[in-house]
Amino acid sequence: MTKVQHNTRILKRLLLSFLVLVTFIWCIDVVLVSLNSTIAKETEYLKSPAELKPIHLPLATMLPSVASIDTVAPKASVKNSAIVKPEQKAEQQASAEKISQTRLQLEELDAKSVNLYFPRQAKQRKLLIEHLYECEGIAFATLKSIEEPNLMILAPKNAQIDFAATYSQWFRVVNEGLSGKEKNLLLTYAPDAIPIRLFPMRLDTALSAHIAQVLYSQSTKAGENIPLSQFSARYRLSAGSLLLVDIQVNHKSLSEKWLLSEKQCV
Repeated sequence: MTKVQHNTRILKRLLLSFLVLVTFIWCIDVVLVSLNSTIAKETEYLKSPAELKPIHLPLATMLPSVASIDTVAPKASVKNSAIVKPEQKAEQQASAEKISQTRLQLEELDAKSVNLYFPRQAKQRKLLIEHLYECEGIAFATLKSIEEPNLMILAPKNAQIDFAATYSQWFRVVNEGLSGKEKNLLLTYAPDAIPIRLFPMRLDTALSAHIAQVLYSQSTKAGENIPLSQFSARYRLSAGSLLLVDIQVNHKSLSEKWLLSEKQCV
């Protein structure tokens, strides 16, 4: 081997080592950028103490204990069929007054009589919670105690601006299944408080319209006014639509799938 060939081989090895080093540094950089982006997303929703202003609530405000994971959900006894919108079934269409009355009945049910369940599968549950925050506009809040009704809205940041006009007074106490962001918010600002999800009024109005239609049908068949005594259902996210399935009203299972919202994320 000539000296030139020897030097050429050394240069090739040095060049190969250099390329390997550059590739390694680039990979590390990509990982760090991704990690920083993830950390930024996980902390961008955090508020400064000055932004947290308690909202005093009347003592009469109802706080039903609604399960957020269906570990104890009853198995559906009826197969879910067609999707039903609130405005369908014209012959059973409820008036605004009936819908309002139904919403009040729903709010007054005790914790054992009303359950709204989330998916069992962690991935589906995560996607649903993300959809509720990003597309439907729910908010996360805490309550110090039932005896001290001071509501602290932690996310999103602008939720307090139009609280009374936007959110339903039927608060969902989260028994289990907090998301990562919700856990972070709770531990950061109010580790000993009661975690609550606030739902937009439009979603509870759509739900109440569905229930009012069922109560109308039950009352017509019975020949007397049938009040709401029990309600349970399971949330389902399907192609961007928020549905309720496995529905029970007054302990009677329904085969329908109720559409609550078709709102798409921008």
